[in-house]
Amino acid sequence: MFCTQCGHEMGDASFCGNCGAARTGQAAAAQQQTSRARDPRTIPFYTTEIIPGRTYTVLGLAQGSVVQAKNMGRDFLAGFKNLVGGEIKDYTDMLNEARHIALERMQMHAAQMGADAIVSMRFASAAIMQGAAEMLAYGTAVRLNEEEK
Repeated sequence: MFCTQCGHEMGDASFCGNCGAARTGQAAAAQQQTSRARDPRTIPFYTTEIIPGRTYTVLGLAQGSVVQAKNMGRDFLAGFKNLVGGEIKDYTDMLNEARHIALERMQMHAAQMGADAIVSMRFASAAIMQGAAEMLAYGTAVRLNEEEK
């Protein structure tokens, strides 16, 4: 099966590993019927490239992102904390929540691709504006080879 957007070979993945486009048409319906139902939150992720003792087939990039912001009142109070130094707990909490949401979204994307695991998982963040940040979780979605499950 080839991607209708970029022509890249998709194999039996739900998303193109090259451009991220979703599979469409009859092939998508057939793939959904044969894919294993799995709670996305149970898909394990590894920061390493290798899962010891396992081999796998690469399905493509799995990613999830979120942009989080704190309210203006808390932002104002955080400015005072910045003057005296120390941890700004509201921002720490905001980033922790953003990591959690981005991670769940990455796992959902991997589940839609039919993945059993995610390898080479990473986080990236960027300041969007004062008091708002984007958090991105990404990794390589993989399907474990059958003989080793």
